[in-house]
Amino acid sequence: MQKKNNIRVVLVNPIADSQQLSNIHRRLLPPVPAMGLCSIAAILEKNDFEVHIIDQYASGLNNKQLLCRINILEPDVIGFSCLTPAFPNVKKLCRSIRLLGKNPKIVMGNLHPTLFADEILQQGIADVIVRGEGEYTILELVSAIHTGSDFSNINGISYRCGKSIVHNKDRGPIECLDDLPYPAWHLLDWKNYAKAPMLGLKGPTVLIQASRGCPFKCIFCAQDKVHNGFRVREVTKVVDEIEYICHHLNIYNFVFGDSIFPSTAEIGYKFCDELIKRQLHTKIKWITSMRTDQTQDSLLARMKEAGLHLIMLGFESGNQDTLNSMSKRTTVQSAKHTMKAIKKQGILTLGLFMIGMPEETAEACRQTIRFAKELDCDMVKFNIVIPYPGTLLYEKYRDNIDPDCGYEDFTSWNTWLYGSKKLPLIPKHMTREELIKIQGESMFCYYMRPHVILRHLKLRMINMGDILFGGSFLLYKLFMQLLVVVKERLRCNDTESK
Repeated sequence: MQKKNNIRVVLVNPIADSQQLSNIHRRLLPPVPAMGLCSIAAILEKNDFEVHIIDQYASGLNNKQLLCRINILEPDVIGFSCLTPAFPNVKKLCRSIRLLGKNPKIVMGNLHPTLFADEILQQGIADVIVRGEGEYTILELVSAIHTGSDFSNINGISYRCGKSIVHNKDRGPIECLDDLPYPAWHLLDWKNYAKAPMLGLKGPTVLIQASRGCPFKCIFCAQDKVHNGFRVREVTKVVDEIEYICHHLNIYNFVFGDSIFPSTAEIGYKFCDELIKRQLHTKIKWITSMRTDQTQDSLLARMKEAGLHLIMLGFESGNQDTLNSMSKRTTVQSAKHTMKAIKKQGILTLGLFMIGMPEETAEACRQTIRFAKELDCDMVKFNIVIPYPGTLLYEKYRDNIDPDCGYEDFTSWNTWLYGSKKLPLIPKHMTREELIKIQGESMFCYYMRPHVILRHLKLRMINMGDILFGGSFLLYKLFMQLLVVVKERLRCNDTESK
């Protein structure tokens, strides 16, 4: 296998833990194309470096199979995109790669390595950490490896130099996002991304990005640790990219990976008008995320006309005090108004909710469940609050985080699936078991309502097999949780009687 430019780069999207390879997990949460890795791959390919992408979750590879594939490719550089829940597995993979004896440079990027560069480098897990946005940093790093140059002039990296850890100065944010090449989607095996039931789409779906960063500072989000500052692309350039993907990849489903899009009504109207002018609105379906305080009836109507399929909305809570503690700067009333306006336009919705803020009670959590049922989104997710490193929530409550929790326990929505999981942060007015039980109840109480099942069947968003599978699994999990509670009560009664 001949190498371009004498350098071969393998970029890996790792799984969070071995459970994510289970059929249950993959059926409930299908894989999403790795836009960040494809963006990095594109800029490397543009400069004539050979690049391969391995999406471990999408391809269903276990660690042994992944290492075998890496060994066959014989890369000079291996790059891992690493969020906190994936770090334990990445750590194991890196140590196994060292044992292969071929000594590629191991590079880690994304949020977790950015925050814990010293720890990772001191343990010898990686050779280089890319901090913040990675496209230009990776290009300079691979170029230096290719020429044998030192790393001293590469901004945005941390690395080992002898026994010392060197932190080069930060790289500024990429000011002109339109200067970046389109992500290298051709490097993915698209048969692995053909299903997106939670989004109500058939066929493969591409992520698109019209901005980076977020102008808001919610306490549970760490986006600004990677994307420093809010920047937007030129609307016509975004539509150019959509048109290119339609023509060259024959993919017509798009999901915006932005924190919010459109960020202003002006951008929203301009984007919709451009889609309509090019007749793309008759071909594509697109999905976006919006805040509950930014929707306007006329803008929603235009977005619907321009092919908008679904809006993802971070309602978070049905309790105003909880919303205030999250620094959401939204209200319960604005959420109700927003849902009324969206339903009027016939646009599908995915509501995102969180339970288990540090000061929250069980009643406040159930208030959120009742609120979600009142809003009646087409789909919902109920996440347990997790203090991810880099968030204000983590900094504020780090002394309350369970020291026995590993990074693999920093997961959110699927906690109810695995009742044995630990929780990093438990509300002071609740127990761990109570919180997990409420999360399981929330899924069952929401999705097992007859009109919700009928709606999904009518819209053909989820087939009957998936509904039966999900319903039976929810019942099983609730039964097991109830069994644990009964056993605990019997144990306590037995102890008291003695």
